[in-house]
Amino acid sequence: MADRDMVDRLARALPEVEPKRHFHLDGYGVAGKSFATLEKGGERLMLSLPAPEAEAIVATHGDVAALLRRNDNPIGIAVTLADADESRLAEWLRSSWAFKAPKALRDKE
Repeated sequence: MADRDMVDRLARALPEVEPKRHFHLDGYGVAGKSFATLEKGGERLMLSLPAPEAEAIVATHGDVAALLRRNDNPIGIAVTLADADESRLAEWLRSSWAFKAPKALRDKE
């Protein structure tokens, strides 16, 4: 079971991550771009991901992740923290970070 503290620890372990508010919600960013945002109350974590990756995650882990859409286009996933395990959450956070991080920073990894 994941929680807000685990999200914080995993997100801050990624290169050049800083806390970033997004629409008055707590979250994390890299190079000025938000990649992860906690829902009010901290029960779900919203992650920005490419549409194909978001759809694949939801197809295989629909018990933990739901598809986020904007104008009917997939833009990421919403992870129910109470149902997520640490290794899966770490993997998805890293993917979201890589989606928003500058290429030069990703290449250092």
